[in-house]
Amino acid sequence: MFDILCPKNGTYEDVLKSENFLPYGSAVVDFFQQLSKNILQNSNYKKYPEIIALGFWLRKANLIKMQKDVFEKETTKDNIKLARGLVFHIAPSNVDTVFAYSLFVSLLMGNRNIVRVSSQSSLVLDLLITELNDILSLKEFKSLRNNLLIVRYEHNDDTTTEFSLRCDVRVIWGGDQTVNKIRSLPLNTSAHEIVFPDRFSYCAVKSKEFLSLNHPFELTDKFYKDVYTFDQNACSSPRMIFWIGSSEDNQKAQEKFWSCFNEVVESYSGILEQDHSLRKLNSTIITAVTTEGKVKIINGSTNRITRVQFDSLKDVRRDDHCGLGLFYEVCIKDLNELSSFFSSKDQTLSVYGFSNQEISDCLNKGCRSISRVVPIGKALEFDVVWDGYNLFDELTREVSIVS
Repeated sequence: MFDILCPKNGTYEDVLKSENFLPYGSAVVDFFQQLSKNILQNSNYKKYPEIIALGFWLRKANLIKMQKDVFEKETTKDNIKLARGLVFHIAPSNVDTVFAYSLFVSLLMGNRNIVRVSSQSSLVLDLLITELNDILSLKEFKSLRNNLLIVRYEHNDDTTTEFSLRCDVRVIWGGDQTVNKIRSLPLNTSAHEIVFPDRFSYCAVKSKEFLSLNHPFELTDKFYKDVYTFDQNACSSPRMIFWIGSSEDNQKAQEKFWSCFNEVVESYSGILEQDHSLRKLNSTIITAVTTEGKVKIINGSTNRITRVQFDSLKDVRRDDHCGLGLFYEVCIKDLNELSSFFSSKDQTLSVYGFSNQEISDCLNKGCRSISRVVPIGKALEFDVVWDGYNLFDELTREVSIVS
């Protein structure tokens, strides 16, 4: 039916029979501190930036900050927040650490959890599972063992339906096809559902501000991490850059940026594998054909970088983008031109050179989607407010107390 990866000797029945915790329970916080310590003190993890990022996110200082910023201020003395119950998480295959963030936020809210991870082999996933099993084997964390079950199985509607009919919340991370497929399966009538389907993300640079940088390599290095940590597969990785300013500034900024970025990519990466290079070539050809040649294709000094410059925003076709170091570009004069461009499929906007007021003005002019605006370099940082959902709210139930 399914393979249990964590905890060792755990059972489905144990999770069904176990009790919820109170949100921000001390046992869970201590568990996270131990995991964070293990990650950050292990030099072997330095070559896995996504694991290090998880370790930093789990630090006690960050957990307390989230509690104050998102949780405590929304709870009145007359109302209390409690766990929803059993949460069934369906993790994606494109970003190895998403299963952990989804699980850990839910644990923090006191829920019991079943997590289905990808059947695809992943070294990062295996390392995290081993770490979790080692910590859960310690006597002080025995109370947590029955509150999570990490499983792996090939696509099986019967198994997914079984978990769905038992859960109080179903969380689906994946592409549109995955979301639609799982949504077609029965769900407990009293259950709540959260979905994270396909998303498209961007970067906006104020050209004049970028040209004034004395150390542009610092910014392009941050951009590299936003893009290549998951080969642009993460929903929040920018796939398109807006150059904003005068025509002269935009052209100069592009030249300066890509010159620096080529050097950064060459210092970090080897060449792109042949099958990926062919996929990217095919994607650019389709884009050129469907836009009737209204694009300019520019290859970088390494095949890791392919640029597609569009004449205008109306020519952009998001569906043809394949990731893998493919960058769409458009030059515009004003940030506010983007307010009518964004669609319901869009998510993160990474920015450089804009004030918060400029960003707010753009989003307030009828923007239909963007749910995150972050500085370049922070596109992949996970937050409990994701895709417009406050996960602390979604994974708890509020009980009103009337006297």
